[in-house]
Amino acid sequence: MTVAGRGGAPARSLRLRTVPRITHLETDDRRGVLVHLDGAPFRHLPRSLVLARTLSPGDELTAAEVEALAAEADRAEALDAALRYLSWRPRSRTELARHLRDRGHPGPAAEAALRRCEELGYVNDRAFALAFVRDRIRLRPRGRARLRAELSARGVDASDAEAAIDEALAETETSEGELLRRVAERRARSLASLDREAARRRLAAYLLRRGFGGSEVRAAVDEILPAD
Repeated sequence: MTVAGRGGAPARSLRLRTVPRITHLETDDRRGVLVHLDGAPFRHLPRSLVLARTLSPGDELTAAEVEALAAEADRAEALDAALRYLSWRPRSRTELARHLRDRGHPGPAAEAALRRCEELGYVNDRAFALAFVRDRIRLRPRGRARLRAELSARGVDASDAEAAIDEALAETETSEGELLRRVAERRARSLASLDREAARRRLAAYLLRRGFGGSEVRAAVDEILPAD
């Protein structure tokens, strides 16, 4: 741009810089590297990204490069959040997607993180369902209907849920009837102080809530707490 001097004569030329320049890189042990553009904080980037792009003070970035850096940082942050969430216990794909959405990660970045976790084998609904049912059988037995409902609430489709239930029962060499009896006997002991009819009602209600079938529940109650 040319600036006029006194009398309208050209005085000097100024070039306006429209391309942002990296003015400072600030290392943060917890969040990565804070990049400053034109003296103002831009955003934190993973150290690996800064090194891969060989970013340094004085570098000029086009608008497209700034946008690409932001998108790549979004993906890295979403993946990091996904891995932290998965480190506690296995999750279904739906659970992980919900977690990333609730934490405010952009949709494209969250989807990229989900795909990467699937590629690494960290997210697999069939494996998740099997682990889930194994855990329930061992610690908190339920009937097939309750197991299906719990897996459905976690986004596992019906076919994967049924396959996981069948496989887990086969692995443990048990059946739904055996699980029912185990749960019924344990619960009946806690109802020993009640009169027989009240204990029968409570036991039946408890077993039904655990997802066991009505006719099977009635038979188990009659066997463990006979009406007479």
